[in-house]
Amino acid sequence: MEEQASMEEARSPVDTVITKEPERIAENVTVLRDERSSHEVIQVVQEGYRSYCNTLRGLIVDYMFSSFHERNESRRFFFGLKPNEAFGVMEVELNFMYDELFTKMATVHRNYYGYLFRFTCSILIMVAFMLFKSHEKLYFVDLPITYALLVGAMILEFVALIKILFSDWTIVRLKHSTFLNVIHSIHTRVSDQARWSESISQHNLISYCLKKRFKWLVSITDHFGLKSTLDELRHKSHMHADEGIKNFIFYELKGTAQGMSDAVAREICYSRGKGAITDHENLDSVKSSVMDVEYDKSVLLWHIATDLLYFTIDAPNQDDEPKPDHRQICKILSDYMLYLLVMRPTMMSEVAGISQIRFQDTCAEAMRFFHGGKSMSEQKEACEKLLSVNTRVKPVEVKGDKTKSLLFDACILAKDLRTVDCDEMWEMMSKVWLELLCFGASHCKGNAHAQQLSKGGELITFVWLLMAHFGLGDQFSMGGGHARTN
Repeated sequence: MEEQASMEEARSPVDTVITKEPERIAENVTVLRDERSSHEVIQVVQEGYRSYCNTLRGLIVDYMFSSFHERNESRRFFFGLKPNEAFGVMEVELNFMYDELFTKMATVHRNYYGYLFRFTCSILIMVAFMLFKSHEKLYFVDLPITYALLVGAMILEFVALIKILFSDWTIVRLKHSTFLNVIHSIHTRVSDQARWSESISQHNLISYCLKKRFKWLVSITDHFGLKSTLDELRHKSHMHADEGIKNFIFYELKGTAQGMSDAVAREICYSRGKGAITDHENLDSVKSSVMDVEYDKSVLLWHIATDLLYFTIDAPNQDDEPKPDHRQICKILSDYMLYLLVMRPTMMSEVAGISQIRFQDTCAEAMRFFHGGKSMSEQKEACEKLLSVNTRVKPVEVKGDKTKSLLFDACILAKDLRTVDCDEMWEMMSKVWLELLCFGASHCKGNAHAQQLSKGGELITFVWLLMAHFGLGDQFSMGGGHARTN
């Protein structure tokens, strides 16, 4: 400012020019090929580590990236991948994060001192064993116990050394291609290739309400505060994360990310289903179920409505053309979102609201309805009975605000959705569920995602990470980087 002022006083021609930061030249990153030779797998590990260092470390601590370079580089790379390749890279990223948070692997591989200290510890255990053999002055009972402890310690050390030598960290540290191929070939034999559980937990409200309960067991678990643990054991199931649901998530997010403005990119994680129902806003219950209502209310409404439609409408005939099974995707995401909302409240704490109260009130009303007359055990029968109820009068006009149950509000939503063409309905619903999942993922703290890595990982963490790689969300600055003034 002083320089400009002095030049103006000297009557010299002066002007201020803002020069945007030039975009960084992209690194030579080759797109991964379909075949999985050792070179391709090694490249997946190396790219996963690079992405982990550049992006994931910051995301875990909710760091806001101030430069657009990281976002653009990540987008370019992931746009060139296929779904299985993208999930493979993200698995490696999360595997490195797990090692750094929950193991000593990162400390050992940090530098040569880490290797030196690690091998020294192993040698000292062997020395302790040899010294003990030359001084066996213990009682008869203590001798075998001490031997067992020392031998067990040596076995654990041997296993740990094998894991260190043939780990992903070794692959990213080595530069010589011959050594890399040897390490990788041994790594595939001594290590489990599954980097995450590939399991999607499921929890279903109607199934939960139909299951028989033993009053004495409920009383005992309530007394000892174990009700949530018992519910998780009895009412949680699992689905395999197959290629169908991975492909759906990847291509939907990729399609959203391509060709959009920065403003849309920032707002996409706040859509909550509004983008998917654009063509059906004339249906009042559909519009009100995603717009201007609490997030947990939307999830419960759509969860029950999805079940009502899933069990009362036959699966559409599949033609020869391969396409996503939107009906099955809706069911999987619906049960998964309820599982997160009810059984993983720490992950959804920012958006959960009064979800526990709504869930309990809805379950209480459903149990009274299902068991008030003829006892039912089949979900199809229960859904048909629910849809047979006359809902021309809105539930709130009958019950008032004394209960937060959403059972019959969901019936109204399901009946309105049935007026839409079947294939179009399932496709629209699957997109609503994906937007709800993206909203929950972007509002889950990074440390909550990290805590789930020790339990096998969650699908919502992969969605959160994939959104960041596609530039969907608010983790990256959308400005022009570090501008220079001349």
